[in-house]
Amino acid sequence: GNLYISNLSNDRNIQISTDDGSGGQAAYLLANGSDGSVTAYHYGNPKLATTSTGINVTGTVTSDGLTIETGATGLITTYTGSSSLRPLKVSNYDGDFSGSAYAINAESAGGELALQTATKDRLKVASNGDISFYEDTGTTAKFFWDASAESLGIGTSSPKTELNLAANNSGQGAK
Repeated sequence: GNLYISNLSNDRNIQISTDDGSGGQAAYLLANGSDGSVTAYHYGNPKLATTSTGINVTGTVTSDGLTIETGATGLITTYTGSSSLRPLKVSNYDGDFSGSAYAINAESAGGELALQTATKDRLKVASNGDISFYEDTGTTAKFFWDASAESLGIGTSSPKTELNLAANNSGQGAK
């Protein structure tokens, strides 16, 4: 058979709890009759709560797997800050590439992917295939692949030959 716990009044809650050891109660589960939310607790601390738009989790989520259903677009998009910043999109494109492929795309007007640490550029991949690795301040590319010229520059962001090693400040190096 089935077990039904019914609340005949919308302003009443259904709560499963235990004695907290000090004469009070520690909640395990609370079904809120007024707004329909359900909250699961761990030792009286809320961990999972339903909302009208989904769920809220307090703490770390550990999972054996993760499946995200995104609908027709197939995109997982994370936006932070203003719309002028580059959002991160993780996509599974079927048909946009030859075969099924995964892509990480930092969407911007130029189609550039930039990786940063502490708000400093560390790596940029341009839509034309150029790749730049940055020095410690994150302002100057010191290792640069020019995709159209098929040239690699070390210490320079404008290689003049297939391999261009620029001199360091002490004048030592090769060109």
